[in-house]
Amino acid sequence: MNSCDSTEPTKEDVKKIASSLKIPKSPPSSNFPFDVLKYMKENANPKQAVELMRVNKYFLQREFRFKDYGKLTVVDNMFHVYTWDDRNVAITGELRIKDSYGYYFFYRLVCNTVLCDLRCLVLNIRYMDYEDFKFLTSSGNLKDLSMKGLSKIRNNGKIVPSEIILDHTPLLRKLTIIDVATSIMSSKFVEKILESDLQRLVLFRFPKAFDFELMLTSLRKKPTLCIILFFDKHYRRNKVNAYIDKLIAENVTDSLTPYFETPCSEISEIRKKALDKLRSNFLQHHPDSVFRNIQHSTLLKETKQEIEDQYY
Repeated sequence: MNSCDSTEPTKEDVKKIASSLKIPKSPPSSNFPFDVLKYMKENANPKQAVELMRVNKYFLQREFRFKDYGKLTVVDNMFHVYTWDDRNVAITGELRIKDSYGYYFFYRLVCNTVLCDLRCLVLNIRYMDYEDFKFLTSSGNLKDLSMKGLSKIRNNGKIVPSEIILDHTPLLRKLTIIDVATSIMSSKFVEKILESDLQRLVLFRFPKAFDFELMLTSLRKKPTLCIILFFDKHYRRNKVNAYIDKLIAENVTDSLTPYFETPCSEISEIRKKALDKLRSNFLQHHPDSVFRNIQHSTLLKETKQEIEDQYY
């Protein structure tokens, strides 16, 4: 189950719609003189032209040429289809970036991109500027965001609070965070998740000081949220098993039971079956859940494979 997949209008559909549009010969009524608006239309650079076209039909271009990439994957400056000679780039579906060399190559890509309408964004980079993140999510249509540490986003050298990131993704359905920092799961960030339409939260690797129990207790206020936790070898196995035993003993079915995965399958089969039973009991009373017909073991396996493909 890949949430990056989505059904979008084809290019032929777009051409049909565009061919029926009538571009006004006169600019809209405004406080700006006619010749100023005409100059803006004729002399706008590609990024400015896109913004103007969003404002009013007068600014629509008869011929606006850009190279559209519905899916773009970048690994350490190696592009599957994109070259550095490309200008006026549009990315209208999925963008996956792994840049081990720093920020330079990613910055050049953003500079050459005039239109960004993403549904899926995977960022495995050392850091990025807040303004660039806002540009990548500017359409407001992003549904799947995966990042290696939310603390990578900076604004004038300062880390952008994690809750602000969710302000730019109103349609987000799946959020994956690799290398979870204790500061990420602030009370404000949890509140944002509770207010959102998020369906799946995937957290991969935690510091020893991370209080996953407190976080899970808070997120139970969003009962249909699917939470998947991947613990690494440094996390205390006994603590995870103790929490699972507590869920089973209390027969917690007022929210979808989280998924737990530890190295070397350290969670016993008895515990796994008991957790599956809790989930099944919850889903019986929530027939509209998108996870109702998904096999529990399959969901874990596919999620782990997806993370390995994106980051390793």
